Order: sequence, then structure tokens, then C-alpha cells
Amino acid sequence: MAQYNLPMISQYYTNPYLLNPAQAGGYDYPVAYLIYKGQWNGVSGNPVTTSFTANKPFMNASGIGINIYQDQSGFLSKTKLAFSFSQTVFIDLERQYISFGLSAGLINQHLNLGMVVGETGKPIDPIAVAYNNSHPIYPDFDFGIAYRWRYLEANLVLPNLGKFINTSPSLSSSYADLPLYFASLSYEIPIGADFRLEPMIASHQIQDIAMAWDFSALLTYKNAISIGAFYHNNQSYSISLGYLINKTLDVNYAYTQSNASIQQYFGGTNEISLGIHFSKNSESKSSKNHLVRCPKFIF
Repeated sequence: MAQYNLPMISQYYTNPYLLNPAQAGGYDYPVAYLIYKGQWNGVSGNPVTTSFTANKPFMNASGIGINIYQDQSGFLSKTKLAFSFSQTVFIDLERQYISFGLSAGLINQHLNLGMVVGETGKPIDPIAVAYNNSHPIYPDFDFGIAYRWRYLEANLVLPNLGKFINTSPSLSSSYADLPLYFASLSYEIPIGADFRLEPMIASHQIQDIAMAWDFSALLTYKNAISIGAFYHNNQSYSISLGYLINKTLDVNYAYTQSNASIQQYFGGTNEISLGIHFSKNSESKSSKNHLVRCPKFIF
């Protein structure tokens, strides 16, 4: 169960829309990301997560996006497809605003029957077949808020609201490892003309798992090269490297070291994200821009 407490590092700085629908449309041009995360490499049936996101501005202060997410752990697979809409309300010209976002989609969890090993010459365990038959595709919803005041940013996400829908069986009783909430608070600190440091504190919780805290900081050079350090309260840590090439191709890598109690049995976690900024080689000028590599707000 502890494996699901490890976050996708990309959601913090590189691609916050991955988690928060309020971040849809952060640039004034379309952005797409493909993310791969492999945990405990070398272990049979190790957890593997892949995600594709794309979002763009819509009309004046709105955004739309799509998020496709799949988590494979042994013979258990979870897939989610969601569409998002965000709306921004400007409080103080371009220096203070709040965005609201809602994602609506479908979620499915099933057993990969091809990986279920039974006795030779006998059919697959009927319990496994019954599990898939009793777990149809469910509707699901995520709600998010993003608040920005100059260099201060706060995020709050309430995911998997479909568990409150009166279905039989309910989403909460049918699915394991549902995220309950995510919250973060960060502040950008300019250092000279070329550098920027952004510390962040984040908290999240998975159903039936204790609350987790993450402390991180990202140092960015000329809005292109970045290095990040993350500490998780389960006594593991992560490092990240990123490079935005020609303001178009965004390449990022993150490594998470397991805590001391399990690192002798399992390897670390590798995460790679590739993003394309359809910016026509220009800087974003959108005031509704939450992503870290964009120009800073002007006082």
C-alpha cells in the first residue's frame, strides 16, 4: 500500500495540471505532457504509471484539458480518462487571481486475467473473473482551486468525488487507494536576473493510508534549466532535473530513493516526462499562468 504514497514529481512544478484541474489553460498556448513512472525496478510486477495530459486556454480566462492516467501494479490495473474545465477570477488586475477547475471522466479498475496463474488444465479462478464483472466503469469527478498573489501560490484538490455518488457498489467500496485530497503552498524567490528559487510544502492522503507531507524546492535558471530536491515524510527523497529546449521541448527526469527500511529489497523510482509547448518559440504572456518556467509577475 505504501507504494501509492509516492507522488508523481512532475505534478508539483513541471505539470501541475496533472493533478489540479484548476491549472488547465495555464499558458496562452496549448501544452501536452507524456509521463512515465516506474517503481521498484527489478521486482516482478513492479508498479508502473503512465499519464498523458494536454490543456490550452479557452476564451479569455478559461481553460480546457484532457487527462489520461493508467496505473499498473502486478495484475491490478487502474485507468482514468477525464476532461477538465477551469475558470479564473481576477481579484487585483494581474497580480491576484483565483482559478476553479472541474474534471469529469470515467475510472475503471480490473484484474489482468492473463497474469492470473491457476492450476494447469483448469480455467482461470472464477473469483478473478467475477471481480472484473462486478467492477464496471464508473463516472468520477475532481474539483480544484488555485490561488495566486504575486509570487505566492496555493492549490487545493478534492479528487475522486465520484465516491459520493449513490452507486451500487459505491466507488469507495469498490476501488482501493483513492486519493482523498492534495494541498500545496509555494513562493517564488527571484535571485538576481537569471535565477529563481521556489520552495513548496505539500500534503496529500490516500484512502486508508496516513497523511503524507512533502517538502521541496526548485531552482530555475533563465526559465529553462531546473534542479529540484524533495523530501517526503516517509523518509524517502527525490531529485529532479529539467531542461526546456528552445522554449518548445520540455524534458524532465526525477529519481526517488526508497526509505531505508525497504531500499535493501526494492530499487528506487524513476520518472520521465516529455512536454511540448506549442508556443511558436515565444514566451507566454498569459496572466493566468501558473507554471513555473513562465515570466514572473511584475509589480
